[in-house]
Amino acid sequence: MKGCAIHFAFFHGCADCHTRNNLTVFTRTPVPAVPSVPPDWAITRALNEAWCSQCRSKRGVVIYDPTEPAPEAIRGSGYNGPPSPFGCPGRDRCRDVCGKLAVHAETRALRSVIGGRDLDLVHVELAPDGRVVACDGPSCWQCSREIVDARAIAGVWLYQVAENGAAWHRYSAVEFHRATLERCGLPSTRMP
Repeated sequence: MKGCAIHFAFFHGCADCHTRNNLTVFTRTPVPAVPSVPPDWAITRALNEAWCSQCRSKRGVVIYDPTEPAPEAIRGSGYNGPPSPFGCPGRDRCRDVCGKLAVHAETRALRSVIGGRDLDLVHVELAPDGRVVACDGPSCWQCSREIVDARAIAGVWLYQVAENGAAWHRYSAVEFHRATLERCGLPSTRMP
């Protein structure tokens, strides 16, 4: 097992410990660092969700447990679009009211979450050529409100414009909500 070893020596008969010469050695594994990008499989799953959208702005979300391997890690997913059984009235008619008629991808994904705490959420917008569109940061107060209120989401991944092009950025749920409120010109008052 990799990690920093912290040794405690005493006589012990526990089967879960490593015993050498009647001494028990416990090894504590350090907490892994947060990766700089979400896993490829999570990005792909979010893009696949976005393909399901009827909207002109195709959005997809996957919620996963970063401590587990795929596909067991997936806890929920969703895409933006009209609520079932309603359909899209068409791009020209929908353009001005889409945000009011469509269920957001984050909301669909949060409703489908099956268990878990300290989960990560990956949000993508699908370009016509299948790539991820870079956004300019958190902007939807409805989604940020739902994410922070769910209390299951630890991190939100956005592919956003950066100084040297575009890059993945991970916000904590609270940071994400605070940044969204600031951008929307809404007050941000957090209880102690």
